[in-house]
Amino acid sequence: MAVWMIALVGIFSLCGCDEDWWNDWGGSTSITGQWKVVEVTGWNSCPYRQGDYWTFYYNGQFAADGSSNLRERGYWQMRGRTIEFAFPPHDDYVSMSAYVSTYDDDYMTLRVNDYDNNANYTLRLVRYSY
Repeated sequence: MAVWMIALVGIFSLCGCDEDWWNDWGGSTSITGQWKVVEVTGWNSCPYRQGDYWTFYYNGQFAADGSSNLRERGYWQMRGRTIEFAFPPHDDYVSMSAYVSTYDDDYMTLRVNDYDNNANYTLRLVRYSY
């Protein structure tokens, strides 16, 4: 019985958990820079496409550029593990929220609630530049 307990403790200590990265995460300072969208689920209702670029500026400004002449500007802020976006002309209204479900310095997955487009989708992004 003791051998099984030791084995289980060893197995569980090696298992990853998405909370591990959160303990060392710098929040908004971690995501500043330019990111490239490399995977989209919920394709039909999502305004973003593979190959689009998202830029998070230190001053809270946000830019999305890419396919179909996408040129979107707005603002972003962190609330815990969620990024909230506001787009003109409603700068005080949360247009979109994105839960950061996985994060590494050069990779993140966002579960998005897009209130303006009445859509939910998941985006996988890789860091393009700092």
